[in-house]
Amino acid sequence: MRFVTLADPQLWFAFDAGLLSFGLVLLLAFTLAVLRLRLLLASRRRRRFLNRWRPLIMRHLVGLSVDFPPMMPADWHTFFAYWNYLHESLRGDAKGRLNQVARAVGADREARRMLRSRGVRDRLMATLTLGNLREPSAWKELDSFVTSDNSFLALTAMRALVQIDSKAAIPILLSQLNRRKHWSLTKIARMLREAGEEAFVEPLLEAASLAPRESASRLIHLLTALHCTAALPDIRQLLATTTDAGIIVDCLTMMSAESDRPLVRRHLAHDSGTVRAQAALALGRIGIPGDEIPLVALLDDPDWWVRYRAAQALAELPFLERHALELLQADLRDPDSRNIVGQVLAERDAA
Repeated sequence: MRFVTLADPQLWFAFDAGLLSFGLVLLLAFTLAVLRLRLLLASRRRRRFLNRWRPLIMRHLVGLSVDFPPMMPADWHTFFAYWNYLHESLRGDAKGRLNQVARAVGADREARRMLRSRGVRDRLMATLTLGNLREPSAWKELDSFVTSDNSFLALTAMRALVQIDSKAAIPILLSQLNRRKHWSLTKIARMLREAGEEAFVEPLLEAASLAPRESASRLIHLLTALHCTAALPDIRQLLATTTDAGIIVDCLTMMSAESDRPLVRRHLAHDSGTVRAQAALALGRIGIPGDEIPLVALLDDPDWWVRYRAAQALAELPFLERHALELLQADLRDPDSRNIVGQVLAERDAA
């Protein structure tokens, strides 16, 4: 029988391993405690800062005279976060007063310094701030961020350039739209509306007329997302002449006037089911008595989506009451056509 003694190397190895594990557990617990303490202290500092600064900023926003205290370096991020939150929430003269607050405490200079930071968080905060400040002296640095590999930083910088000088930002925006296919057109449309979308209509239309098919369709989609009435004459002309199904679909989403009916009706027989479906929806918005006839014919379309959109369009016709639509449904011979109308009626009841 073999006895284990203190001189046994296996026993010493097990003892050392246990001691090391215990030390690592203590180190991990200490690290977590320190992180927790730092979070609590940071949260407490933010609350103290906001409790002190929120009333001062609000007093300035309502036109009262305020002496702002010096800003501590550790409080800049809290200030920028709160200031930008207010800037995104308020409208009109309040934005100008917020900019006065920022310049009074030196936020414009601090934001310029943060642009040179290695941290993406600092650069994002600075970019957002300088855009809301409409700070022209930061144009060069912001322009360089537009080509950043960080897509979120690039889009934020693009918005800042549009805020600072929308006309000068147009060629930069057009070049990036061709390069960054993943940029959300909804976000870009919101950005342009904030800056006044009328300035962008003509350049976007001109770029769309010269761009390859895919890029042109994306630009037209952006124009339709803007819902800018200034673009309607050119959109109508494009709809009347183009043969690109994607562009036709985008143009049809903007058709809403009585004069658009002939152009919309013409596309009910298009080769593309997507176009026929969008034309049906457009006719549902602007149709008059008699337009239910081609829509009923589309209930027999081989494409399910066309049948569904035609049924929705029939339900949207202002002159066609529910009772009339139920009678129309009963007269349909095809079971699939009756079912699709019944589905739309049920959806309207549930809405």
